[in-house]
Amino acid sequence: MKSFKKHVFNIQQQYKAFRMCINNLEENEAVVHIDFSKNYNCKLSVEVQSHHFSGSRNQVRLHAVSENLRHDAAAICIHLKPIFQELLVQVPQLETVLILSDGPSTQYKNKKLFYLLGTFVTKEIGAPRCVWHFSETSHGKGAPDGVGGDLKHTADNIIAQGHIIGQDEFVSLLKSSCPGIKVIGIDKDADAQMKKLMTF
Repeated sequence: MKSFKKHVFNIQQQYKAFRMCINNLEENEAVVHIDFSKNYNCKLSVEVQSHHFSGSRNQVRLHAVSENLRHDAAAICIHLKPIFQELLVQVPQLETVLILSDGPSTQYKNKKLFYLLGTFVTKEIGAPRCVWHFSETSHGKGAPDGVGGDLKHTADNIIAQGHIIGQDEFVSLLKSSCPGIKVIGIDKDADAQMKKLMTF
């Protein structure tokens, strides 16, 4: 019971801190709430039962849609690049980006990501100062999970209508089906960019 109470206390304090960040934003600040959704399993509109239960399917990530399945520091920077570029267009006076995320060490809490934030993100993208807030392990449910679920449901409906599509058409159909969600396609050369980033 003691560990459960600590768990509840920690999550309440973290969400209170997150809300405080959002409620006290200055005009030159922005919040980016990030989380990798589980990889989307591409489907066929009609599948024989054996393929449905045991077929090998390609996967893509949603929100920023990519055929690349990496979730490491370089992949995160490649996915943040178009988001920061969009922020700089919408908020030209942007000085600080507050990033809210869950806390898996393989994705976010590691020295490679912090190195890349200090070099690639701030210098190459021209992003301003970044402040990263991590939730405690298993506490990170939030808006990105809801957006991911909505996009996956929409993708299932698109596939059920018989569309056999590539990444570009997939992104276009998601954009038209979910106009309230900014869907960004990640370049097909992202893998080469990621490999280049990781050679330090």
